[in-house]
Amino acid sequence: MDVRLEFYRAADDRALAKAIAETEELQVQLWSRANLLAENYARSNPVALFLQALNDTIDSHARRLVVQDDHVPPIVLAVLFLATIAAMGLVGYGCGLFGRRHFVVTALLSIIVAAVTLVILDLDRPRRGFMRVSKEAFQNLQQELRRSAESRL
Repeated sequence: MDVRLEFYRAADDRALAKAIAETEELQVQLWSRANLLAENYARSNPVALFLQALNDTIDSHARRLVVQDDHVPPIVLAVLFLATIAAMGLVGYGCGLFGRRHFVVTALLSIIVAAVTLVILDLDRPRRGFMRVSKEAFQNLQQELRRSAESRL
C-alpha cells in the first residue's frame, strides 16, 4: 500500500518512475512466490484464489499505466478548439447581426463551452487538474493493514 500511495502522490516524473519501478519489483517478487505456492499446492483453492487476485492486481496496474500515457489525439483537441472558436465567432456575429447583445445568453454559452473544454482537457490528464481519483480507500486499507500487522506482534 505504501508503494501504491507513492504512485498516486508522485508530483514529478522521477518520483512516478520510482514508484512504478518499486511496484513492478514487488509484483515480480509476489509472482515468483505465488508460482512456488502453485507448484507445491496445485489443488489448493486458496492458492488458486490468491493467484487470481494477484493476477487481477497486476492487470490493474498495467491498465493504470496505459491510461496514464493514453491521451486524446491532438487532432481531436484541434477540432475542439476550432469548434470553440467557431461557436464564439457565431455568437459574436449573431449579436452584430441583430444590433444588440443578450448578455445572459452570451455569458452562459461562453461558460458552457469553456466548461466542456476544460472538462475534456482535465479528463485527458488524470495526474493533474481538478478531477482526481480519491486516495481515501487506499489510505484506509493502509491503516487497516498496519493495525492488523501490529495486533499480530
